[in-house]
Amino acid sequence: MKTIKVFTIVICVFLLFGNISFSQIHNEHKKDINTALSSGEIKLSLTGIEDGMKLSIKVDKKNNKPLILYILKDTTELKIGNSSYQKIKISTQKEIKIDLSILKTQTVVVNQSSKQKLIKGSIIIDSTTYDYQNAMVGVK
Repeated sequence: MKTIKVFTIVICVFLLFGNISFSQIHNEHKKDINTALSSGEIKLSLTGIEDGMKLSIKVDKKNNKPLILYILKDTTELKIGNSSYQKIKISTQKEIKIDLSILKTQTVVVNQSSKQKLIKGSIIIDSTTYDYQNAMVGVK
């Protein structure tokens, strides 16, 4: 019984003063979509719909580890090419959760909020490679 109390105290002290917190343990599989993309954990397929007003985002997980992604509330930039100006801005009214804990693929639809929009076709983004499939990016 004494050993259990000591162990419990050590764990509490470690959590309070150590390098790891309970929230870090709890949130270890949660990431924003750009972080997961740049780390190579996901591949995105972007498709312009509704004449460029909306963007369909298909998220493919590239491994079997559980992963929960978020598209943050308000505006998020998605890089669609190697140049700094090749970006599409998306906007959401609330944070969007994409739970890839079990599934390997999910699709969400969001508003495009920048002047430069993916009007039709698709762009597949895999880390830093961009595959344009009949993509028409323009100002709308």
